[in-house]
Amino acid sequence: MLNFTFHALWRMALRGLSKADIDYVLANGKCHFTAGANFYYLGKRQIPYRDSQCNQISRLEGTVVLLSKDDSTVITVYRNKKSFVPIRSKAKYIRAYE
Repeated sequence: MLNFTFHALWRMALRGLSKADIDYVLANGKCHFTAGANFYYLGKRQIPYRDSQCNQISRLEGTVVLLSKDDSTVITVYRNKKSFVPIRSKAKYIRAYE
């Protein structure tokens, strides 16, 4: 069971994403751990061919879901089709926010 921060729910509403969309990105997206969080990115290559014909799924291309390091809380959601390269190049250290 995923928990959603208020910020994540707000951003989902602004971007027209449902919890089912988030589940799809988490199931099919590419995961990358960096900066103390897990980034799930759904690019064109991660969408199966049978799903790419569906407009409901193909519109999710470029969606990024940021989860806490234990994969229990969705922190934020955004869309950027070119965002996987900047995610990979983020700093490798963890900042302690308290």
